[in-house]
Amino acid sequence: ISGAIITWRDKRNGLYHNIYTQKINLNGTIAWQLNGIRLTNTLLTQTNPNICGDGSGGAIIVWQDSTINNRDIKSQRVNANGIVMWNQGGNIVSNANNLQTNPKNISDGKEGCIYVWEDFRNGLNDDIYTQHFSANGIESISSEFYSDKKIITIYPNPVSDYAIIHRKTEAL
Repeated sequence: ISGAIITWRDKRNGLYHNIYTQKINLNGTIAWQLNGIRLTNTLLTQTNPNICGDGSGGAIIVWQDSTINNRDIKSQRVNANGIVMWNQGGNIVSNANNLQTNPKNISDGKEGCIYVWEDFRNGLNDDIYTQHFSANGIESISSEFYSDKKIITIYPNPVSDYAIIHRKTEAL
C-alpha cells in the first residue's frame, strides 16, 4: 500500500463547485499536484463525487455534472502517478434527458469501472441504471436496472471476475 487517494468538491474558484483529487503518501505527504488535481472545469456545480481504486494504484472518480437543464454523470481515471487518463473534464457516463443523480462506482479490477446511478429519463419516477467503462474509458455495457425506492449494494469491492448488485426495496 502506498497511501490513499481522496476526492472532494471544492468552491475555491468562484461560485460553483468543481471536483478535485489527491494522493496522500503513507507518511502524510502530498504525492500529486499541490492542492489537488482539478478534474472539472465548468461554469455550473459538480457534486456527489465517489471514488474507487482502478486496480493499478490509481483511482476512478465519478460525479454528478450540472448542465443548464439537466444533471449528467461524468467520470475520470487518474493513474498512480497523478496523470489524468481520460478526456479533459471527464468522460460522459450518462447524459440522457432529465436528471441523472447520486452516482456510485466500484473497480472492475482491470483498471476499469462499474457505475450505478439514479436516472429520471423515463419521467417522474427514478430508475437505476448501470454502465461499465474499460481501462481506456470506453463504455462496454449499459442497462436499466430497477424502479421504485431502493437501497443498492454492490460487492465484492473491488470487483474481480464478477459483481453482485443487490437491491432492497424500501417501504413507501
